[in-house]
Amino acid sequence: MKALKLSFIFVITNIFFNTALCLPQTPPPEMIYDLKNSDIKVMEVSNEVSIMYGGIGKPERTLMDKYSGGYNLKLVFTALPSNKYLSNVVVNILNKKEQIIIKVISEGPIFFASLIPGIYTVKAVYQGKEKLFEHVDVRKEDQRKINISWKVKKAND
Repeated sequence: MKALKLSFIFVITNIFFNTALCLPQTPPPEMIYDLKNSDIKVMEVSNEVSIMYGGIGKPERTLMDKYSGGYNLKLVFTALPSNKYLSNVVVNILNKKEQIIIKVISEGPIFFASLIPGIYTVKAVYQGKEKLFEHVDVRKEDQRKINISWKVKKAND
């Protein structure tokens, strides 16, 4: 009887530890569900490029930061002089050959992209005013962050 108890404990322990060690490193399904039910947009542009944008409100920005680990470029859009967040910014990202890789309207102030490591040009347009960032070095292991601001009249904040 004692041998049966020990083998039962061994089997249960073995199942528990093997299962625990094999758990995926992705967030639990309910967190993915929350992301999909928010106003955050997550899109696969190609097999090697994906984007996530949104961030209207602190809960969305917190959720985006939580899932931002796989993205190596972060853009944040703000108004000057108030530093309030801006949305509806046209984002164009071009590769070294000046080919458009991403062209989208970011409906929120935070924009993430997962890009192949390399040199890119980032163009952001808000109310017809373009900001251009050339020679943006995006690496695999680091998240490059660019804060982009436009002078905006108080009435439009």
